[in-house]
Amino acid sequence: MRRKRRGISAGTLFMLLATCAVLGGTLWVLRTLEGDHPMDLRLAEQVGSITLKGLTPELSVEDIPLISEGEEKQAPQEANSQRAQIAIVTEPPRGGEIDLTFAGTIALETNVRQSGYYSDSKRYDFSDILSLIAPDIRSDYAFAPVENLIVPSAQVSDLIAPAELTGMLVSGQLDGIGFGFSKAYDKTYDGLSDTVLHAQSAGLDVFGAYRNEGEAGISAQIRQIGNVKVAFLHYTESLSTTGSKAVRKDGRTYAIPLLERAEQDIPIARSLGADLVVVTVNWGTAGKTEVTKTQKSVAQRLAAAGADLIVGNGPRRVQTLEKLELTLDGGVKHTTLCAYSLGCLLSSSTKAGALQSMLLHVHAKVDAQGAVSLSATYTPTFLWRYKQESLVRFRVIAANGQVPDGMSEDQQKKMTAAASGVAGIVKDAPITVR
Repeated sequence: MRRKRRGISAGTLFMLLATCAVLGGTLWVLRTLEGDHPMDLRLAEQVGSITLKGLTPELSVEDIPLISEGEEKQAPQEANSQRAQIAIVTEPPRGGEIDLTFAGTIALETNVRQSGYYSDSKRYDFSDILSLIAPDIRSDYAFAPVENLIVPSAQVSDLIAPAELTGMLVSGQLDGIGFGFSKAYDKTYDGLSDTVLHAQSAGLDVFGAYRNEGEAGISAQIRQIGNVKVAFLHYTESLSTTGSKAVRKDGRTYAIPLLERAEQDIPIARSLGADLVVVTVNWGTAGKTEVTKTQKSVAQRLAAAGADLIVGNGPRRVQTLEKLELTLDGGVKHTTLCAYSLGCLLSSSTKAGALQSMLLHVHAKVDAQGAVSLSATYTPTFLWRYKQESLVRFRVIAANGQVPDGMSEDQQKKMTAAASGVAGIVKDAPITVR
């Protein structure tokens, strides 16, 4: 028996028509977004996405108007202005001028820590310590090395500071801090991780101490400041015996970058787009105002690797500055400004030279071809101590500034001596007082 031939059902016909309508609508939308000219969408690494404004999130076939053949050219242009605005992203021009400030070592040691403790509330408050120097620190980007850890589970000491330390740094107008110093790993990875996390939570950039390999990557050390990309590479010359053993046991060699890595890292930073490469380093001999042969030798190697600016800490005394003039591969002339040590901005020490330090102010120019030029000024600082009730209070002030109200004659003499002391150390250096 012959089977009766079936025709196309109404349902099938409806589905075919709906499919055609969807395909046609999709083609119309694509032409609408394109308009008369192809879109020029520049995708750069710095741009995560292209913003589409005014585009209807849920567009159905019914939303698409039918157009006649004669209207075909005009309708997409109208839809372009009404429905979609494409943000064309272009890379900003290279080069610009920025101001950077670098401070001496900050060490919240016992006497300083106790001065910020208020027994009535049983809380610490160090916000006043840097309040008078904060206007001098403020710049496009300000950096200081810190020789403390923040470990809530450990008892406070010269090494372990209360968490309120970060509040002092923020109120002092600092943007970035370097935690790389000899005892940075003495409380193992947990202590380092707590410290970095507390600082980051306060909004501070941390260099020289990292919780993971991602944070330790060179690309993560580059900051966009205006139109200038600045790499901040922070190193420590060596770790304590305790810290060295702990690093070897953990295998986290990335956590505290040692100075021996710097020569390899500098070219990488440049290849990743850094216009200005800044190397900050914990080195030298504590208590010495003379630059060691090792410091000079290392500075030459860092300059040869391509560092534009070297700023040292570690001696806790002010040391001189110099410009290192080199000829790199290909006959390219390169100048590096090296400040061997800025002294100690804050500590409990009263030894000679410990009360004076300097803020280094660097004005950097980068032209459209990437050529870098640096000029430097400085602010001498003085750690003012005075008694209030039964405690000694601390304030960091500009040693060449106005005498604060209530300062004793003895402290005024020390303030003047601090300004003179710094001036004597840098008298032959390529720097002027601010």
